Amino acid sequence: FQTIFLHFWRLTHFLPLGIFFLLFTFTCLGVSADEFLSPALQQISKTFRLSESLAGVTLLAFGAGAPDVFASLSASEGATSEGIHMGISVLLGASLFILAIVSAVVILFSPTDIKLNSTFFLRDCAFLMTALCILLGTMLGPGHLGVPVSIVFIALYGLYCVIDSSKT
Repeated sequence: FQTIFLHFWRLTHFLPLGIFFLLFTFTCLGVSADEFLSPALQQISKTFRLSESLAGVTLLAFGAGAPDVFASLSASEGATSEGIHMGISVLLGASLFILAIVSAVVILFSPTDIKLNSTFFLRDCAFLMTALCILLGTMLGPGHLGVPVSIVFIALYGLYCVIDSSKT
């Protein structure tokens, strides 16, 4: 009983500190992105004459997803099946977090109602569902990912960028 009591006491004792640290970290991340990432991406977009939309689906997506990309590469570096599975799971978990939590927070704290462009929303959903179906079909079918699947994913993203840039 004493061990359980001490465990819960420590958890409740450090929980406010953990929540504060988490909020502080997210605030620092937001300020860093606002002060450094956004101006740099605007300058790169201006230099290469990229449309705002194309810059968003390429540069901003890489800037926001770079930690996930490098964490997944690091996890799969040892070429063990557990590391590769963890790398894929991290990417899927991150996309679910962004879709569920980040979208909810943006909607909650928006000063006005958000009106989505149904064409762009359906396009983005179609590409996301296509990628997930390819991944699911590969895992249920052959059960392993290889170079052909990688090429399909890169081609799918390239097609997405082409379709996105052609709308402007």
